[in-house]
This record gives sequence, C-alpha cells and structure tokens, in this order.
Amino acid sequence: MSKKFRITLLVAIIAAAGAFLLYYRYSGEKTNEFRTTGMVEAVETSIASKIPGRLAAVNFREGEPVKAGDVIANIDPAEHEAALGQAEASLKAAKSTLKNGYDAAESARAQVDAAGADVERAKADAERAASVLAQSEKDLDRARQLFDKGVTARSELDNAVTARDTARAGLGAAKAAVSSSGALYVAAKAGLSQSMGRIETLKADVGVAESAVDLAKTRLADTVIKSPVDAVVEYRTLEPGEVVAAGTSILTLMDTAGMWVRLDMDERLVGRVKPGDKAFITLEYMPGKTFEGGVFDIGREGEFAVERDVTRGRQDIRTFRTRVRVDGPDDVLKPGMTVIVTIPLG
Repeated sequence: MSKKFRITLLVAIIAAAGAFLLYYRYSGEKTNEFRTTGMVEAVETSIASKIPGRLAAVNFREGEPVKAGDVIANIDPAEHEAALGQAEASLKAAKSTLKNGYDAAESARAQVDAAGADVERAKADAERAASVLAQSEKDLDRARQLFDKGVTARSELDNAVTARDTARAGLGAAKAAVSSSGALYVAAKAGLSQSMGRIETLKADVGVAESAVDLAKTRLADTVIKSPVDAVVEYRTLEPGEVVAAGTSILTLMDTAGMWVRLDMDERLVGRVKPGDKAFITLEYMPGKTFEGGVFDIGREGEFAVERDVTRGRQDIRTFRTRVRVDGPDDVLKPGMTVIVTIPLG
C-alpha cells in the first residue's frame, strides 16, 4: 500500500467520522442513555406565627428531625387568655340581656292579651248599654202616651225620662270605654312589636359575642405552633423572648423524604424521555453509590438555549426543565448538591 493511498484512506476515515458526528449531533441519532448533571432540591416549609406575640419557646434547632404534630414553638398565651376571658364575659352579659329581652316580650304579650280582653268586655258593656237605652226609650214612649190619656201621674213620666237619660249616659260611657280600651290595646301591640324587634337586635349581639369568643379561642390555640409535616429543621430564624408579628417565619423545615433532582434536558430528547422512566443518580465523589428514581415532571415550555446556530438556518436548541424523583435518598443526598443523572433511553 503506497503512502499516497494510506494518506487518502486516512482522510476518508476522518471525513466519515466527522460526518457521523455531525449526523449524530443534528439528526437526533439515538443513543443508549442521557447523562447530565442536576441539583438536588426538596420541599421547604416556612413555619410562621398566625398571631402576634412574644415567643415563649422554640423547641427545635437546625438539623433536628421533626414529626408532623410536634410542637415547634409557643407564643406567650397570657394576653390571649385574658382576651378569651373578656370575650366570654361579654358573651355572658349579652345572653343575660337577651333573656331579659325575652322576659320583657312575654310581659308585653301578656299586656296585649289583657288589653284585648278589656276591649271585648267594653264592647259587651256597650252592647248591653245600647239595649238598655233602647228599652228605656220604649218605656218613655209608653209613659208619655199613658200620661197624655190621663192614666198615669206626671211622676211616672218623669221617672221614665230619667231612666232614658241615665241609659243614654251609660251608653256614652260604654262607648268611651271601648275607645279607651282599644287605644290601650294598640299601644300594647306596639310595645310587643318593639320588644320583639329588640330581641332580634339582642340575638345579633349574642352572635357577635359568640364570634368574638370563637376568635379568641382560635388565637389562644394558635399560640401552640405545630409542624404540619415530617421534616428536618433547615433554618431557625427566631429565639425565645423575641416579639413576632403575624406571618413572621420562625423555622424553615425541609422534607428530605420527598427530594428530587432538577435538571435541564435537551429538546431533542423530549420525545424519548417521559414521566415514569427510570433514572439513576450518582455522586462524583462517591462513584460506587447509586440512587434509583424516576422522571415525574417535564416542563411544558422551553427555556434557555444550549446551542445557538442560526447562521446555518437552524433554530436554537433549547432545554426543558425536568424533575427526577429520588427513591430512598437516606442521609447522603442533601438539597443543593450537584449530582450526575443517567436516564436510559428506549
């Protein structure tokens, strides 16, 4: 084999290798795995006070494990206990006033019933008085006829006139009694209506007082601050004795059991990697230690470009943020670590 032929063959091999690499790079030629670096992340939960007050205790420090339901911190309850006592006293007073209102309404209702009975009696008396007057007028007519005929004496006529006048006066008094009792009945009904309206106002006052008690109880309960999750204390922001405002963070917890790895995946691999695919996580300084996991989230929008290649008519190659769940991270992996992720490709 001549030297010229060997040079020509070498150039051809290099050219073929270059063409293969270009094809692999830009044509999406399949490989067996996707390997890249990622960062370990975990859910962080900031534990804050719902109410203002002075910290009486903070029960955990950085690095200590916390179970869901553990009391993390306590706010001095004295002020809130006093507020609850005052609210309960106000509620008791409001209920007492409402009871008095019901008693007043019952009294007003009794007055209405009594006034109604008086009206009925007055009407009955007026009917009897009208009947007496009618009879006395008949008797007067008969007495006048007898007197005109000379059958009776003048005294008999005078007695009949007197009886008629007395009956007429009695009817007038009975009618006045009907009017008076009717006015008293109307006044009694107005008093009952006013009492019932006052009851509605007092019931509303009791409702407000009950709400104030519920709020005071809630705030007193909020002086005990509990962990909502199993986690590890990442930061301890405040110390006992400090005054906190509502919403002020006291501790930051990290859920190390649910850690994941965030990585950026080349858009040319999006069609070959899907949620549920297995992944393997390793540390550069611990080559023998491998954690298994799985892809559970692939971003819906491309982010920054890993390659810019517009000069030859091709679009920028962008990445998609991808998250990989870590199964059993134990105590080795820590949030913020840089790890190596390998995802087998089908």
